[in-house]
Amino acid sequence: MAARLNRTAIRLLDWAGRHPHWWRVSAKLARGRAGLRRDSFGSRTLIMLSGTILGQAPSVALAPVLTRLYAPEQFAALGVYMSAVTILAVIGCLCYEIAIPKAKNAQAAADMLALGMLSLVLTTGLLAAAMRVMPASALAGLQLDRLPRIRMLIPLGFAFLAAYHLMLYYAIRAQDFGTIARTRITQGVMGPLGQVGLGFAHSGSLGLCLGFIAGQSCGTFLLFQRLVLQRREDFRRVSVAGILRAAWVNRAFPLISSWAMMIDMAGAGQLTYILAATFYPGPLAGFMLISERVVGRPLIMLSTSMLSVYTGEIGGEIGGEIGETMNDRPSSLQKRFLQVLTGQFLLGAAWVTVADIAATLCFPTLFGDRWANAVPFLLVLSVVYLLTNVVTSVGNTLQLLGRQAIAAVWQIGRVGAVIGGFSVCAYYQQSAFRAMVVYAWIQSVACVLLLLIMSACVARGQTQLEPRPA
Repeated sequence: MAARLNRTAIRLLDWAGRHPHWWRVSAKLARGRAGLRRDSFGSRTLIMLSGTILGQAPSVALAPVLTRLYAPEQFAALGVYMSAVTILAVIGCLCYEIAIPKAKNAQAAADMLALGMLSLVLTTGLLAAAMRVMPASALAGLQLDRLPRIRMLIPLGFAFLAAYHLMLYYAIRAQDFGTIARTRITQGVMGPLGQVGLGFAHSGSLGLCLGFIAGQSCGTFLLFQRLVLQRREDFRRVSVAGILRAAWVNRAFPLISSWAMMIDMAGAGQLTYILAATFYPGPLAGFMLISERVVGRPLIMLSTSMLSVYTGEIGGEIGGEIGETMNDRPSSLQKRFLQVLTGQFLLGAAWVTVADIAATLCFPTLFGDRWANAVPFLLVLSVVYLLTNVVTSVGNTLQLLGRQAIAAVWQIGRVGAVIGGFSVCAYYQQSAFRAMVVYAWIQSVACVLLLLIMSACVARGQTQLEPRPA
């Protein structure tokens, strides 16, 4: 579907270029038509954006149905569950998956994928054992005791989400953006449909969680079938020695990036659900989750789509096999960084503006009267969604440039500031809305600071990659 949209755009440019009323701009149209064919970044971004739009349409369309099947408190339980699983899943493969796009050859990439799979088996087993022996008081302290069968749900969601991250990075390495786009569509359809079906069965918050897991598993199986089962020859030479060599060469990822990325995920907003449920019990986390689904989720999918293409090119430049265009022109590193940031901000700002206006005018009508109090929180959080997703679109820049320590320091600082903001607001008995405003300010300052740090590192990295005179 995404590739078909790309071909349709090319045909439209062909038609417009031949039409007599367009003779004054025919040269520009011809350049645009050729650009879609030659410019791999533009073509891949179009494919990813098409998949994102098609994948998010069912989620947004079915949101009014879900809000009538589930209460805000049940959405709050889902928000806490998704937060716990998403934060933990970052270290499911010990961050070895981030190194896959910069593998020097197909054999090295296959070794990295096998290493990631082994790491996931190990971490899933450890998490399952930890959940088995975890006392009920600890689950209650994390606001996880509201969900039935939570000791099974956490490892299950963790395994599927981490496996999808692993296969996603391998697909980026293979430049198979068409398949990635199809996984976005599959996840966007199966997840909400599963939640609706389980909602009619009166499954409560358990149905919301199972629908989330179902959506993730569909994307994981699709990537595995396309990239592993259909390419068995790439894995026949995988050996223990190769896996150990890959583990040693990329040891900075589990030693530094793993816990740093987990802290980053917590600071990006996932920890907020747990903090909100802890300091402000009730529907607050549910209001945040519906705001994220309606406004933030499309931006998240958009930014991760941008990140997939961006990581493929930057990783290829560093790894030396893919990203040939950037190898020939190292100065394009900073240009591509700014291009992604600008595009993500403009698209995100347009979406946030439309979503905020629509929410102000008709949110209770669309989602039900019991969700009317979510509108002020949505308006405040939309600013956070915009800025954090601009950052997400280039989120692996510091890691791929070897600046893991800088990223770790920033991530720790942001999480500390978020926790401190909620704690101070709760201590002084501030309202939930004021706590959200403080949270929005903290996130905004943190995102701007990180963009400045990334820009400086990219400029320095570009200088180091420039060819030296003979």
